[in-house]
Amino acid sequence: MPITSAQFLQIVDTTQPNSVNIWYSEELPLTIYGLTIPAIDNNGNDSSQLLLSAQQINITINGYNYTFVIQSRSSRTVQYESGGESYEVTYYFFEITPIVIDSLADDTSILYSQIVVAIPDTTDTIFFGGDYDALLNNVQDNRESTNIMVADRYEIRGGPGSLNPTNIDDLITLTAQKADIQDSNYSTTGWINGRYEGTPTDSRTYGGLDSAITGKTFEGSYFPSSITTEAINNQISSSTILYTDYLSTSQDDLPSQPPDPLPRTKYVVSANEGIFDNNSRIVIEEFPFLPPNFPDIYVGDIITMGNGNTGNTFTEYMRVDNIQPLLFSSGFIELTVTRRWNGSPFGLFSIPSSRAIYKIPNLTKIYQLNGNKIQGISRGRLVVKESSEILAVDGLGQVVVV
Repeated sequence: MPITSAQFLQIVDTTQPNSVNIWYSEELPLTIYGLTIPAIDNNGNDSSQLLLSAQQINITINGYNYTFVIQSRSSRTVQYESGGESYEVTYYFFEITPIVIDSLADDTSILYSQIVVAIPDTTDTIFFGGDYDALLNNVQDNRESTNIMVADRYEIRGGPGSLNPTNIDDLITLTAQKADIQDSNYSTTGWINGRYEGTPTDSRTYGGLDSAITGKTFEGSYFPSSITTEAINNQISSSTILYTDYLSTSQDDLPSQPPDPLPRTKYVVSANEGIFDNNSRIVIEEFPFLPPNFPDIYVGDIITMGNGNTGNTFTEYMRVDNIQPLLFSSGFIELTVTRRWNGSPFGLFSIPSSRAIYKIPNLTKIYQLNGNKIQGISRGRLVVKESSEILAVDGLGQVVVV
């Protein structure tokens, strides 16, 4: 069973880091698992680029030529003392595909004067700034992780060993050697905020530019229109309902259903003509003797009126696009409207009747929040967590009267 890689490198650091060192098993057959090669050769040349680009290493050991296939590599710089002097030595540690050899010369793992052939040999190719410099602009120094440590499990190589790494005590106390792994940018606040999480902005950030949509957040739970009120209330009472974040354009703290009854305006539809599905113009007049607190109608208002003769039910909503006096008809006003606002169905207005016109105040629209993004919701029902109110939402996420 071989010594661990950490034990091997500790020996190299304190003995001969400036020579070729072999990491091998302590029993027959002799198996080589790795080796170290100094960055500066015996002629004083820096071989770092050559060793970084090599895929295989060819070495002659005890008269036999061996080719080692590189699996991983790392560089180490240590302070080495020799002849009473201390100086820095940089060497490369290669883990290789294990290979069995006959013997080591003089039973030593240190090869003091050794010819090393790196494959591919690129010494005759101009790499620095050339077309073949694959490492151009790359950082060569290893960057240690700030939180990931090395779990040394090489002790189990060649035998059953232990399931725990040999440095488990150091791992538990967070004092183990840090891994040569760059920390992911996806855990860095400055990186993920700009790309994924977003950062808070307001009108002051851009010198007065307000957000396109303003509102207040709340927690809610969406249900399709087919789910009954009883089924929703059962989930609320059993605490099995799942809430997520939503945005409400209401000026109130929480969205709510429009008032019932709706506020009636001071206008009624002219009793002389019905409203058919293809009509986008409606003639109205002011209803006499109403108190002055009955609201007026303005462009942009959402209005509705009762169906049929009784006028007790509301189905269609209309947006007022234009208001103008009706020519040659004193006291009458013509509204240009968008019918079936937000996908509401046509109302039953074909029978001429003096229908009262109602306004939907504080029109509220609901959006679902997904991180820093907003998205619309489809027609359905929405439970507000804080109030337990069940809202009816139309096809454009607008809270409507049911």
